Amino acid sequence: MSTPTLTTSATNSSPTDADGPTGASAPAFDLSTHTFLVGEEIALRPVTKGDAAFTSSWRQSRFPLSPETTETWIEDELSGSRLYLVVRKTDGRPVGQLRIGSGFPANGFSVFIDPLFGADAIRWKIEVYRLVVPWQIEEKHGALLLTYPGGDETELIDALLADGWRECCRYPKTDWSSRSGDWVDRVFLEYLNPLWLATMGDPADIPLERSGTGQPRPVVPPRPGAGDAPRGAVMLGERVYLRPLEADDALAISEWTRQEPDAIWSQGRSMYSPPEYVEWTKKLQKEDPQTWPRFAVCLCENGDLIGSMGIVGIDYVHGIGMTESEINNPAYREQGYGSEAKQLLLAYAFDVLGLRHLESWVAFPNLRSAAALRKQGYREAGRLHWQYPLDGGFGNATLFLLSADEWRALPRIPTTPSPLSHTPPGSEAARA
Repeated sequence: MSTPTLTTSATNSSPTDADGPTGASAPAFDLSTHTFLVGEEIALRPVTKGDAAFTSSWRQSRFPLSPETTETWIEDELSGSRLYLVVRKTDGRPVGQLRIGSGFPANGFSVFIDPLFGADAIRWKIEVYRLVVPWQIEEKHGALLLTYPGGDETELIDALLADGWRECCRYPKTDWSSRSGDWVDRVFLEYLNPLWLATMGDPADIPLERSGTGQPRPVVPPRPGAGDAPRGAVMLGERVYLRPLEADDALAISEWTRQEPDAIWSQGRSMYSPPEYVEWTKKLQKEDPQTWPRFAVCLCENGDLIGSMGIVGIDYVHGIGMTESEINNPAYREQGYGSEAKQLLLAYAFDVLGLRHLESWVAFPNLRSAAALRKQGYREAGRLHWQYPLDGGFGNATLFLLSADEWRALPRIPTTPSPLSHTPPGSEAARA
């Protein structure tokens, strides 16, 4: 049986033509039989190995990848992936990608069109959005779609707002844009299913409770140690220090998950098996550079482990990541250990890794974590709606942001080298 091919207007004699980049004939794919997710100028279809020749136009990466390497990546990485190509109907040429999540009730997705196609890229991107909404909202009965275009994509944002999307969050000057050659806002847009909206009510109308003063506290920066630093220490504070997680930590953390009293944090409790935790930690540490560095939080006095924390999903191009932290041992909560450790993590993120922004999100009911973030200097950047099941409906989350400039502008408490010290939990000094 012969392989169907497309008649293409692309040529091999030049890297570009009037319709945009070419460089090779379009891959074999019978678009004439393709009737699902087809628009006026573009269509969406699965990825095939033949698409490797066009990797620069559809693989959303700032780094070059050869067709041979892309073929291996397609075979090894795309199993079960919800990634689709955006192809031009006139000749079937790949011009971009759609990557869509599998979340519920909120489901995020992103659209990339090769900017070398100029004005066509904007028009095609808008068309992709207009194909995705009826597919995910009307056909699949999704509750909410979430997407995050750059703030300089004004034509796209205006079109989406006119189509019923609305802005829910904005991160100022977080993304580097090759279109404008400058830092631009990251805009979070949401599209709510009208039927879900009529049944559940508008989540934007739900008030956000607050606790604490909301005023940031002075930063206690890391300090140099007097004498030898603790084994493995990366960042050293007055009472705690950060070191890499080790295999022996898994047993204690697993035991604490079986004793966890807090059901609000992280939308319900989970338990880890020690082997599972060890393998997960090994996998994170194999990356270089790591995109999710995690640390053990230990007491300066005796090296005892009390918690863990890290920076999730670091984007080194834009200099942004998301913080996560937990004092796993309940005996050391609400005594300032978590705040001290968090400031060490912020110093690592901004002063060691050179990140520009850190984000964090907190479920509405978790007032304690939200208050802690405000004390650490984070500010509210917006709300994410319908993020998790809650009380027969869906719960919202607050999105927080902290920039390196904002963190460095916070008042500092001077530190000097001093002997390693530790205040036992429950003492008067610890509760102060």
